[in-house]
Amino acid sequence: SDIHIRWTDQNDEPLNGQRFRSENPFACFSKLFITKKLTDHHRTWKCHVLQNNQIKASISYETTVEGGLEEVFAAVGESVSLTCTSSLSSGGNTEWTVNTTPLRNMSSETSPTKAFHV
Repeated sequence: SDIHIRWTDQNDEPLNGQRFRSENPFACFSKLFITKKLTDHHRTWKCHVLQNNQIKASISYETTVEGGLEEVFAAVGESVSLTCTSSLSSGGNTEWTVNTTPLRNMSSETSPTKAFHV
């Protein structure tokens, strides 16, 4: 039986590029080496065990990058939810940006949940 290991991104796409390297010293053992980028913060990588090209087991690993950035993608006209895990002191604020351009509040509401248009 043909058993091997394959690494993918969170969308099950193969990892390509010079920043990814895997070592498989044995058929059932593998190490993934990643040259991390700031946008790899909270990114998920998957390790699949395949037998005869069918996935038999998978495990996921999430990277954390200090000072990392969250990337968000959406189609034109679709909504996007952005989470904020910052604990601000009284009087503090958070500023969301798109390519260093600050997002402006387009909502007339004054609630803690605000709507923005990009």
